[in-house]
Amino acid sequence: MNRLSLLVLPVLLALAGVAPAQAGDRPTMGVEERIFCICPENCGKGLANCVCAWSDWYRVVIAQLQARGLSDAEIAERFIALYGEEMRASPEGAGAGEILARAVPISIFGVGLALVAFVGWRWRRAGRRAKADPAGPSAVPPATPEDDALVREALEREEDSR
Repeated sequence: MNRLSLLVLPVLLALAGVAPAQAGDRPTMGVEERIFCICPENCGKGLANCVCAWSDWYRVVIAQLQARGLSDAEIAERFIALYGEEMRASPEGAGAGEILARAVPISIFGVGLALVAFVGWRWRRAGRRAKADPAGPSAVPPATPEDDALVREALEREEDSR
């Protein structure tokens, strides 16, 4: 192959939508999503997202167990049996807790959305009222000639008392 074809090939592959293998394409990914990395650094990440040296060792062991024909679930259960429940990425049989973990954020989002809609409705309604009555509900009525006469009398009495 000449140099031009080596330069053009990656461009053509990118344009065709064919990307080189990424981290998500690893054969061990199914197991990695089921367990946490429990390294001495306590990174607390799922094995699929961990980049410490221990995670590399876990991946090698997972690949060896896959080569023996074990399923992803069996491999994950072996790791959990060896290292304890803290390695399990999602609790087994969570039941109501799992339902709440999904329902609470959705409910909070729904309440927030309803609150935004209500506030928008109130602002819009207040805007319509302001357009209908530009003076507003607390507007002072204009002064009448009798009011002007009363003010003049009060001012004259004030001047006379000095």
